[in-house]
Amino acid sequence: MKHSATYIALFIVLFASQANAQQEPMYSQYYFNNSVINPAQAGALGANEVGVLVRTQWLGINGAPQTLSAYGNFILPKQLGIAVGLYQDQVGVETNQHLQADLSYHLRLVENWYLSGGLRVIASHYKADFSQVPNVDPNNPAFQTDYSSGLLVNTGFGFLAYNGKTFIGASMPKAFTRVVG
Repeated sequence: MKHSATYIALFIVLFASQANAQQEPMYSQYYFNNSVINPAQAGALGANEVGVLVRTQWLGINGAPQTLSAYGNFILPKQLGIAVGLYQDQVGVETNQHLQADLSYHLRLVENWYLSGGLRVIASHYKADFSQVPNVDPNNPAFQTDYSSGLLVNTGFGFLAYNGKTFIGASMPKAFTRVVG
């Protein structure tokens, strides 16, 4: 088993043509804003709700991760639900901002069970302020410019079967990304 892991790791390193990394916002408080995980949750809670959440990690450390979110989840007529959210995630010199909108349709299956499907659109912006990074060489060009992603548009979808106490769902909250500008 020990050798298998070594061979797999070696295979990945030798044959990987491209690797990407990302810092996604931390959603440990998704219990309060279920639509963050699954767009089919929009309007599924049986009541309209609005909220603001703040998550700060490692208090007292400069550049520590912080996530701010404001959201609304609403029931619409004709078995529709809508959820909107504004999120900002900051880690060190990096800032991610997202504006999210979900629309879902809720279909009654039997007396207490519903099936919903939801679609999501997200507009995002990423920025890295490298000029804020302390460095020993003030002439280093890597730390003299900032990076901005421009406008990124992403779509997603999800499905949910639920009653008053049980939720069973599957989603792909970020399926297709396009750079707009």
